[in-house]
Amino acid sequence: MTDTVNPQITDAVTQTNVTVLGESPAQSMGMIYQSMAHSMSLLMQNSVASQGGMQQLNTAIIASSCQQLMTRRPAIIMPQQPPNGGNGGSTNGGNGEPTNDDKPSPPDSPDLPDAIDKANDAATRAGKAALAASQASSDANKSSNQANTLASMDTDPAKDDAAQEVAGYADAAVAAAKGASDERGNAEMFAYAATRMTNANDANQLATKAGGAADKAEGYQAEAEKQANHAESKVADMQT
Repeated sequence: MTDTVNPQITDAVTQTNVTVLGESPAQSMGMIYQSMAHSMSLLMQNSVASQGGMQQLNTAIIASSCQQLMTRRPAIIMPQQPPNGGNGGSTNGGNGEPTNDDKPSPPDSPDLPDAIDKANDAATRAGKAALAASQASSDANKSSNQANTLASMDTDPAKDDAAQEVAGYADAAVAAAKGASDERGNAEMFAYAATRMTNANDANQLATKAGGAADKAEGYQAEAEKQANHAESKVADMQT
């Protein structure tokens, strides 16, 4: 019996081995490209979900700020009026007339209108600060969305880190805008209370409180604008 193998058999075995070796690089690259496409699709999905969430939060903040500006009316506790005299009251000779110490300042006191104007000016200043802070938070959210888009278009991990940093700036701006809105509400409450006062000293105290709330609102405004600027600067760096 001969030891020679049929050439047809050897050709079949050789061709099968060559086929495996020839298709291996293409199959390997195909798996790599498939994995990359899957990763990019997940990244785009997360980016779109994050953008939608930030847009909803931005809309809610603006709507809440506008609603408070137009409809908020704080509850005011009216000051207690001095006694009109009587058996146990402080009177002139017990005839029912209050003494000078018991009488409130007249409504036309020279200091009272100034105190009311001061309180109203503080409320107006706080309102402007709240609106500016809200706009800054909106700008920061737009920068965050833009950063997410840039990161999704690039495979560099540094872009993802930068997008996360921008998102942190946007969150800080949103928190500052909320603080400014709260202080605006406080300033409006104090200003409204001041308009109901008949005593200049009480009105001045409320005006001072309104001014403090306005100062805090402006501080939150500055913080929101600073965070928005950081976000915008970071996005500019991502584009270079």
